[in-house]
Amino acid sequence: MDTKKEKTPKRLTIDELRNCKGFENYSDEQAEETIQTLETLSILFYELHRKEKQKEEDI
Repeated sequence: MDTKKEKTPKRLTIDELRNCKGFENYSDEQAEETIQTLETLSILFYELHRKEKQKEEDI
């Protein structure tokens, strides 16, 4: 039995984005596009990190 609790990813909301400096006046469309871009970058960085970690373990 795995005792690790996996966190369910939580998507950034438009209101949360607007609470960040520089994003206060973004329209819903701008905010949604920014959130999607951040999600894409997060996935890319995670995959890169995972691959590097795998290389280290293989060595």
